Amino acid sequence: MSESDTQNVTLYALSTCGWCKMTRGWLDENHVEYECIYVDLMPKEEREALVAQIQERIGRRPAFPTVFCGDKFVVGFNKDQLKEMLGL
Repeated sequence: MSESDTQNVTLYALSTCGWCKMTRGWLDENHVEYECIYVDLMPKEEREALVAQIQERIGRRPAFPTVFCGDKFVVGFNKDQLKEMLGL
């Protein structure tokens, strides 16, 4: 994974979600630099706007965790899909 790609990884998560915590742990274990956004801790208007934006990008109502890398994304905690998307 190139240096520029690592700056484009974003994890959208819920602060109380076990799958989201496992995704964070997996990204950390694999030394992936990423931004983590806890959607449930955002103010209501920002959260609604972000959920609509994610929905537009993935073509359906989002579930969490959702990880984006550029135009690619993985919904849910799936190590194989994450490895493929991140080139690990």
